[in-house]
Amino acid sequence: LVLTNSIFLGVQTQVAVDAAIGGEQEPAFVNIISSTFCAIFTIEFCMRLWVHKLSFFTGMDWRWNLFDFVLVTMQLVEETVALVELASSGVRADGGGSGFVGL
Repeated sequence: LVLTNSIFLGVQTQVAVDAAIGGEQEPAFVNIISSTFCAIFTIEFCMRLWVHKLSFFTGMDWRWNLFDFVLVTMQLVEETVALVELASSGVRADGGGSGFVGL
């Protein structure tokens, strides 16, 4: 899943550059796929948190889990901001979630 997301980030970046050069808006599929990855990673994170409970942040892999928490939270914030912008203006101003969180 991470590898697939990484490949998509490369495609998403190329589409964003092509759209910017052509003065066009990114195709809707980019936003849909980005939101889908966000949902999948959020569900996966919540399932791991539910299974491990407090040991998620205190166990042997707590550093990786904290890193995952930060990435998922940043991606959720990015998607939320994009949705608010979309609702208020009708256009996604962030380029479809192609920010830092796409790692």
